[in-house]
Amino acid sequence: MKMDPSLIREMLLKLEAHPAGQALYRFEFKDRDEAEVMEHVQLLLDAKFVEGKVVRDGMGKPLRFVVKRMTLAGHQFLANAKNDTIWKKVLAQAREKGMSTSMVVINGLLEKAAQKYVGLDKT
Repeated sequence: MKMDPSLIREMLLKLEAHPAGQALYRFEFKDRDEAEVMEHVQLLLDAKFVEGKVVRDGMGKPLRFVVKRMTLAGHQFLANAKNDTIWKKVLAQAREKGMSTSMVVINGLLEKAAQKYVGLDKT
């Protein structure tokens, strides 16, 4: 499975809109299968963007998940990724340069683009 940064962003946007203090047990996307969503929940956990757990069967297949809350790291990523103009520009920039779409690279590009957007980075 290939990581999809746009799915990560969509999930964080949905989580941000979810009522505070209530765990989330399901993300629904019309064009995504459940296994892909579950693996992306695990990526959110791995990146420490959310707190929660993916429950797996004895063979390691994900069965269900719970997301308890978005962490400060998740909120910071989303603050930079929320602006559609910045988001599209960063993804295009990464593709144009043939860069990996790792979360570290995307996060770095987002931070720099957001700073430039608000006038904090004059380069």
